[in-house]
Amino acid sequence: MAGVVGIDPGPFTLRELLWMADSKLADSWGRSAQITAMIYNANRGENSSAATPDDFNPYRRDRSRKPGTIRTKCKYVAELFPNRKK
Repeated sequence: MAGVVGIDPGPFTLRELLWMADSKLADSWGRSAQITAMIYNANRGENSSAATPDDFNPYRRDRSRKPGTIRTKCKYVAELFPNRKK
C-alpha cells in the first residue's frame, strides 16, 4: 500500500495506508475518467448522448453493486471505434 502512495509506511497503520491508497487510486481514476470522457465526447456522433466522467470511473458509479466490480458501458467503448467490424 505504501508503494501506491509513495511514502514510508513506518509511522502509519495498515488502515491508514489502505485509506491513502484508496484515495490515491480514486484520484487517478478521476483524472483518467475525465480525459476519457473528453475524448469520447469530442469523437461521438451527432445522435449519441454525451458521456460524463462518472460513466467511465468505477469509483463514482452506483454504490449498490459489490465493491471491486467494474462494469463498463460497452456502447461508449464501441462508439470510440466506429469503423471496426463486429
